[in-house]
Amino acid sequence: MLHILKKHILFHFLFWSFILCFVLDYFYDGSNLIQALKHAGIECTFYALIAYINLLIILPFFKEKPKIIYIISLIAFLSILLSIYLGLKLDKVLMNYDTTRNSISFSLNFTLFTIISYLYWFLILFFIEKHRHIQLKTEKLQAELELLKSQVSPHFLFNSLNNIYALAVTKSEHTPEMIEKLSDILRYLLEDATQHKVPITKEADLIQKYIDLQHLKKVKANNHISYLSNGLTPQISIPPLLLINFVENAFKHSDIQYNKEGFLHINLSIDENDNVEFEIENSKDKKMNTLGIGLSNTRKQLDLYYQGNYSLDINNTISSFKVTLILPGNVE
Repeated sequence: MLHILKKHILFHFLFWSFILCFVLDYFYDGSNLIQALKHAGIECTFYALIAYINLLIILPFFKEKPKIIYIISLIAFLSILLSIYLGLKLDKVLMNYDTTRNSISFSLNFTLFTIISYLYWFLILFFIEKHRHIQLKTEKLQAELELLKSQVSPHFLFNSLNNIYALAVTKSEHTPEMIEKLSDILRYLLEDATQHKVPITKEADLIQKYIDLQHLKKVKANNHISYLSNGLTPQISIPPLLLINFVENAFKHSDIQYNKEGFLHINLSIDENDNVEFEIENSKDKKMNTLGIGLSNTRKQLDLYYQGNYSLDINNTISSFKVTLILPGNVE
């Protein structure tokens, strides 16, 4: 608690300055300011003793014990201070009433500053606990996001290496070009995907490289694969590896590899409110019923990043699969 008091030293200074002025107004009769300051200082010293001994000693020591013990300790503390106050005849100097009235007045002031110090202690603990809760929640979210990213990257890499292996087996002339595309994608995963957010233009470039990589394969419906982007600006940011998961899922579960009438269309744009609009639709392999681990992880990342502040619509029919995603332009 002491280190917290040091952080709030200005607040304490202003508080006790106010109390001193308030008490000074009681003692000062317009004739002897020095004496009034002296009496006000003595009075405030007792108030400060009440507040800080309760705050730094009594409350921390008895906070885990029954309330009755805390109350008894306060009564004992009051008795000691009151004995000192009366023993030094300060009541006659500062209050100038009979002993009974002086004792009652001192006890009421004791109660007031005990309550003030208790409320301060309670608020400090409340805000410490609230800060700790927020910190734990933030750390938990970060850990979950890192876990999801660690699942995404190997999954993405595994599929790409399978494609390269297939070309290498057939001794395709496109193998070196495919390795170069994969190298660019891996550079993104290592350098940019570790960030909390990336410019939308970088994520769009990743999608283009992934599509280029897919074009190097023998895909029956190559002429029916389209990717359109509009109004993209580096000032708009999104979490990394969100959109590419939908693209990868579309390529994996579509029928474009063997159906020349198959299709895969991607549209990425920024609307007038700076929202990110992403739409992807593909013809579907009717044998594929699962959405895959990629979409499952993407849903979790969306929930963790945006806390429900996004729109995701999935239209899964017999012949096609369509995803429409709308995101706020920036992630805080």
